[in-house]
Amino acid sequence: MGSGVRRVVPLTLGWEDLPKSVSVEGAPAAERLREPVPAVLLECDGGWLLLDTGFNTALIRDLALRRRFHGDPDFTPVLPGPGEPLAEALAGAGIELSAIHAVAVSHLHHDHAGGLKHFAGRVPVHAQRAELEYGLSGSAEPEANDIFRIDFDDPRIDWRLAEGDTEIAPGVTAVLTAGHTPGHQSFVVSMDSRAGGGGFVFAFDAADLTENIEREVSVGTRIGASAEQCAEQIRKLKRIAAQRGYRLVPGHDPVAWPALTADLAAARGLARPPWCAAPRATVMIRAAPAVATVGTRARRELRIAGLPGLAMGRLAARLASRAVATRKSGVAPMIRKSAWFQHPLPRLMKSTAPRTLPGAVQ
Repeated sequence: MGSGVRRVVPLTLGWEDLPKSVSVEGAPAAERLREPVPAVLLECDGGWLLLDTGFNTALIRDLALRRRFHGDPDFTPVLPGPGEPLAEALAGAGIELSAIHAVAVSHLHHDHAGGLKHFAGRVPVHAQRAELEYGLSGSAEPEANDIFRIDFDDPRIDWRLAEGDTEIAPGVTAVLTAGHTPGHQSFVVSMDSRAGGGGFVFAFDAADLTENIEREVSVGTRIGASAEQCAEQIRKLKRIAAQRGYRLVPGHDPVAWPALTADLAAARGLARPPWCAAPRATVMIRAAPAVATVGTRARRELRIAGLPGLAMGRLAARLASRAVATRKSGVAPMIRKSAWFQHPLPRLMKSTAPRTLPGAVQ
């Protein structure tokens, strides 16, 4: 009997409305997607290992912080409910937060590292040394690249830093796939033979979409790397998956991620978790959202992914209504003003000076 992961539970911790060009190099900027924000729970020896943590909700719900950290009108974070997405997703899966014995982050972008606040002072957190060094470099560049120091600069975090490919738990290997960020890592997950064997390669943001994998085309956002270097990381993951016969899972695909969630739920005899589906249709708009208007023009400009029979006129009207409401309020209707969610932010105005990092995992 092999030693590996006994159970895999994909979690959806929100969504992001953004240009497809963020995910696919060369895609027209006017094409937009609603992409899931992923996390993965792995049942390993000793407890659950969590891969990625989602948004820092305080930076979205508080209007002043939202303007500072999420002020770009091209990017809209979408939360799944009124509470903490991670806590709600765990409750839906029947797993307690206290059952998580370790965390690993693929990288430090705000949609992956924002939930580290839940684990500071509690459990080890695995990352690549190059990623944390960049995030704590003290320059303005990381925040300009959507890496928010407030999410992870906490002396209580027990960092376990790697310098390259590293086994972080029995059956779980972090694979360095730098390019999207300086220390991005993907994860190879080998299932225990008692759980049926096989496994998964979770690309995370080395390959956002199935299109990245099939065409071997880079993601659209990179830090200090070329498109070809990022494409080579995709080829690396494809080789690993092919050699082992594992399923290669893109990080933000609005079709592949819900499909994986549904497949694994069905394998356990469960209904598809309600939190895995986006609260609105996944829509690609081939014109800037501001020009979406009611009538034939809007209907002509809409492309519906996987929703046969949807009333195009009604959808166009809803999109136009949302666009008007957004222009008036400055906040997308699906993220209305909400009560302040308590969250300690004593470090918001702290010094950005770099600090010494703990030793690397051998």
